[in-house]
Amino acid sequence: MIRVILGFLVLSFIASTSAQETVSPLFGFHTELVEANTATPISVNVTRTQDGIHSQTIGQTFGQYNESRLQEGSAEAREADIVWVKEGNRWLQFYFNNGWKAVGYRNTDMSGYAIPHDRGFFIESRADNDWLIAFGGYVRRDPMVYYVNTGFNILNRGFPIPIPLRKSGIERSQGFGPDDIVWLYDEGGDYNRYYFDGVWKKIGSSGNYGEVVIPSTLVIQTMGKGGRVVLYPPQGLQKSKTLPNK
Repeated sequence: MIRVILGFLVLSFIASTSAQETVSPLFGFHTELVEANTATPISVNVTRTQDGIHSQTIGQTFGQYNESRLQEGSAEAREADIVWVKEGNRWLQFYFNNGWKAVGYRNTDMSGYAIPHDRGFFIESRADNDWLIAFGGYVRRDPMVYYVNTGFNILNRGFPIPIPLRKSGIERSQGFGPDDIVWLYDEGGDYNRYYFDGVWKKIGSSGNYGEVVIPSTLVIQTMGKGGRVVLYPPQGLQKSKTLPNK
């Protein structure tokens, strides 16, 4: 519910600025609910600079001194929250303990590690209660372009507003095959699997699921060789076709 309310706030902000077509770029924010004692998929869906590229380090994402207030402590003693980042075929585990560290890297300062472009990650929370994390920055207006490989690809949505599957354009992408599956995490803590067969369908159910919204993070399970996948911005963010880019 909190994320839905904030989504409407961002939409209201966009509506007020789009009407004027100001030269200033859009600026927005989104929050994500981190669930207690589990691993929650999280993505940053705003950018640090006006170029619209989703690129940030661990320190930039969570604060050089852990301003995001992840639970601190020893990873080995299962005290600290763990940020899981997939890099190729391996997983890295980051945590804050008098600086940003990573499991297996001892006391190396990992604050400058760059999270792979356009990728999501997981926060494994040690807290006893759910909590919110917020990200603020510039709002991208161009389509998201990913390059997916065989297997599981953990992607950020790219925009601070949910997008229905039927308006995403994923199914038209050259790199999205007929056997590929989109995994979406719901607010009940479950992963649901969707595929495209004329309309968006859900594995294990019947009917049209095109209205299901893509949350902060999506996972594309690529059965073939993969390739270029495009996700289009939500209505209200798309650039005007009659005005020059500013």
